[in-house]
Amino acid sequence: MYQYIRFSAVTTGDLRFAAPELPPQEKDTNTGANLADADVACTSTEDCLYLDGHNTPKGLFDLSQDFIFVACNYRLGITGLAHGPSYQHEGGAANLVVWDSTRAFKWVKTYIDKFGGNPNDVTAVGFSAGGSQVMFQMTRFGGNAPQLFEKAYIMSPGYVPGAGHHHAVQFCQNVSSVGCDGGHLGCMREVDFSTLQDAASEVVSEYTYQYQSRVDGLIIPGTSAGLRFADMKQSLDLTAKNLALTNALKNAT
Repeated sequence: MYQYIRFSAVTTGDLRFAAPELPPQEKDTNTGANLADADVACTSTEDCLYLDGHNTPKGLFDLSQDFIFVACNYRLGITGLAHGPSYQHEGGAANLVVWDSTRAFKWVKTYIDKFGGNPNDVTAVGFSAGGSQVMFQMTRFGGNAPQLFEKAYIMSPGYVPGAGHHHAVQFCQNVSSVGCDGGHLGCMREVDFSTLQDAASEVVSEYTYQYQSRVDGLIIPGTSAGLRFADMKQSLDLTAKNLALTNALKNAT
């Protein structure tokens, strides 16, 4: 079992509200002294983009074939799902949760052979929000990006890439609530992480918003009606576990 493998540079400072970048290379042997805290979560710290690798985790799956299981984190809340014209005009990357997942899948493609895995036989697995992230990977950039896995097992995905009007308003309200009037990301990047998270939670609670991946014209270029799976250029081995996904696969959007 391998824990807390950093697959992205720490997303603080100028990298807050930015797409993940490759982490710096470590030339010294990692003795464990600089491992992340146990159960690191993106709700409590920005230094959270780690993944774990397990060789055939018997407690999770009962399969006859050996495999390697990899689980990754991605940013949540305002730091992972900020959106809106002002935000993007300032240089912020929308739908960072999707960018983070993409970076993790690229890590698997690049390094899984070092752990005995096959980079040409990767299966993406996700449930609920995790299931939606698998679907966003399949349809990112309108389904025109190179696929990073060969199979997908998706359970009860929350795939609702609607318009981002509420997110745009939400971001402006968060900007004001932390004293960064004008929507300047330079100011937002200097706000303490816990202060930013608390303010975002209060705005969500007061206005009953919900953080979701939304159409941004780039990595999610259109609504679900424009991302029909039958129109995708890639061929994937998919296992449908609910009616919503089954209908999507049949082009019944």
